[in-house]
Parts: sequence; structure tokens; C-alpha cells
Amino acid sequence: MGVPVEFDFDNAWRVAERFGSCALLVLQEGVIHFERYANGWSAERPAPLASGSKSFVGPLAIAAVQDGLFRSLDERVADTIPEWKEESRKSKITLRQLLTLTSGLSGGRLGDWMSDEEALRQPVRWEPGTRFAYGPVPFLAFGGVLKQKLKKESVEEYMNRRLLKPLGVRVFWQKTWGGSQEIAVPGGASATARDWATYGQWLLQQGQWKSQTILPAAALMECFKGTPVNPAYGLTFWLTPDPSVFRSTRNTKSHFAMAAGAGGQRLYLLFDIGTVVVRLGPVRRRDFRDLPLLKALLPRKF
Repeated sequence: MGVPVEFDFDNAWRVAERFGSCALLVLQEGVIHFERYANGWSAERPAPLASGSKSFVGPLAIAAVQDGLFRSLDERVADTIPEWKEESRKSKITLRQLLTLTSGLSGGRLGDWMSDEEALRQPVRWEPGTRFAYGPVPFLAFGGVLKQKLKKESVEEYMNRRLLKPLGVRVFWQKTWGGSQEIAVPGGASATARDWATYGQWLLQQGQWKSQTILPAAALMECFKGTPVNPAYGLTFWLTPDPSVFRSTRNTKSHFAMAAGAGGQRLYLLFDIGTVVVRLGPVRRRDFRDLPLLKALLPRKF
């Protein structure tokens, strides 16, 4: 690794407890260095990831490009959804814009897991590529586009076959509303801290797993590039430890990314020190803050 790291696990757990955390796990170079649970949680109990679920969607889009389902991330949605060709703004929207939340679609209400068909019918509010709008609608729309390409295989089946099963990771999904069997990709995943950390380790290893290339490194790293509209949000990942300052690149830590969900569900990726941190807590709790925990765990880095 070559980078000396000083963790303060005791202080980090004290801070985690202050926020009512259910789990804190630190994985470095693939080895668990710290793991603790509270409030009735355990290593075997899956937790709802809320919007941390989005962390699976960006790499899934990369896989779909690698598998020839899409030509590139810059393919237009209208190439798959003919109705979008009839509207000037919709006809311009690319897959990348959907997943970087710069498509011009309104994000929609958090937790509103409408069907993908309904998401694809949502109006465009802004010119594509000009505004960042966080919310579930663009992810649900992407799920609808991918479903059209997959035909006989569901999005969940494709995700399991292509990404998760090779890692030995299990993710449990809630469905979208209205009796549909579509998975709620913006926020319906649950996983154990260990499984989410394993997935994070694979991301740190840039698509490699046990001598197998699941995704090419250069392609996967597209997930961790911001946009001119929002430099601190990539392809379904935050690139700063404080999303409230997302418009300022000065606050973005190099080699940092995270998946973030309501209640402080977190998957931190610290590429330069080979470290994955998972923090889980009650989804309905709203007081969690990233920087106090990160500063407690890694006082020299944050």
C-alpha cells in the first residue's frame, strides 16, 4: 500500500454511538480491521441502504455498455424509448445524464418509487446538462431503459449474474409501487455491512476480483468523475464527504467517493489508503454527519 494510516477506532465508535449507529465496519486492503454492532444489529442482519442503493446502478450501467446492451454511456435514451424522440429536450438526454442527475428531469420526491413506465413519462423541466436535480426519477427511468434492452432477463437477475454473484454479495430489494415486480433501484436495497463492504472493496480494486476482471478499470472509473454542473457527484456516487457543499470543487477530497442514504447509511471509499468504511444506522434518524465520524476515524486525513 505504501501509505501510513493511523486509525482511531475507539474515538470513531464513540462518535458513531452518538449518532445512534447500528454498525461500523472498516476494511483495509480486504481485511476487516474494525467491526462493531449495536441496537440489536449483527453481522448477519441486512440493513436498508436507502439511497445508498444507487451505488449498484452506476457499475451496472458500465456493465451494460461492456456487454453491448448500450453503445456507450453517451447513448441517447431516445434510441431505446421511441416516444422520447417526439420531445425536443427528451430527445437529447443521454444515459450518463440520467445517472449523473443532469438530464433535466425533475428528481421527484424522495422515496417515491413509481414504476419505470411512469418515470419515463415524467416531463423534462430543464435543458439537459444544465442543472443537477437529486431524486429517484432518473434512476427509475434508467431501470426502464435497461429493462427494454434485457428483454427476457430482469434488472435484478442481470445485476446478480453480472456483478453481485461473482463477488459473493447478496442484496435484497424492495419493489416499486403498484404491484410491479421491478426493483426500486433508487433506494430499495438491503445488505449486511460485510456484503456492502465487500462490494466497496471490489470498487477499490477497480473491477478486479480474485484474478477475474468483472469490469475494466478505466470503464468503472467513469463512476467517479464529476460533471461541470456538479463536480462533486459522479455516476451514482458522491465525490465529497459533505454533499451540502457539492458545488465547490475545493471541498472535494482526492481519491474519495461515497454512496449515501437516508439516516446516514454510508459506503466510504478511500482509494489512496485502500480503505472501505461502512456505517449503518436508523433510516429515519436525520442527525448523522459525515465529517465528525471521518475526522474521528482518520484524524490525519480529514
